[in-house]
Amino acid sequence: APSPVPAAPPKFTFGSAGTSFSSAKPVEPAKPFSGFSFGTTPAATPKAADTKAKAPTFSFGSPPAPSPAPGPPAPAADDDAAPPEPESPVGVTIDKSEKSVYEVRAKLFRYTKEWRDCGVTTVRLLQNVEHARKKRVVVRTKLGKVELNTSVGSGFKFEKFETKKGSGGIKFFGVDADGKEGMVMLKVAKDNLAKFVEEFTNFTR
Repeated sequence: APSPVPAAPPKFTFGSAGTSFSSAKPVEPAKPFSGFSFGTTPAATPKAADTKAKAPTFSFGSPPAPSPAPGPPAPAADDDAAPPEPESPVGVTIDKSEKSVYEVRAKLFRYTKEWRDCGVTTVRLLQNVEHARKKRVVVRTKLGKVELNTSVGSGFKFEKFETKKGSGGIKFFGVDADGKEGMVMLKVAKDNLAKFVEEFTNFTR
């Protein structure tokens, strides 16, 4: 029998058509160099939109309150006189036997080891219609309660005073509605001080 013909060796080609070596694996394309890594995954590159700096915002709990409208200044701490009000016309009849010579709002203070504030009152200088020498100082609260009922006459002693703020009034030894005697003080606003002292001085002559 004739001898078998040996198989032809594989051919190699460089650019022209031919038969490739059947057992060779296809060559994979080289991957681009991405840098060195030491055990951690490289951080992703931020997007272009994220790299833009954002304007900082500040918050302190709540939005600022609007500025208050301008108003009258607060009264001084030591200026505790009663606010002024229009005075009553002279000669107003209180009852059939008396008339009001002068009237003004004032704060009443009583002295018991120290001055005690008794609140805002109305002070009236009352004169008897038939007997002009019969006079009295009556002090009432807003509710009409009589806090002071003191008879005065010629030579009645009292002391005038004035504060740094301009308010002031008088101090004297008075009698309350229950007949109890004690030192009292009537303090009026600055606008009423001069008139009050003048009227009280004339009233006690």
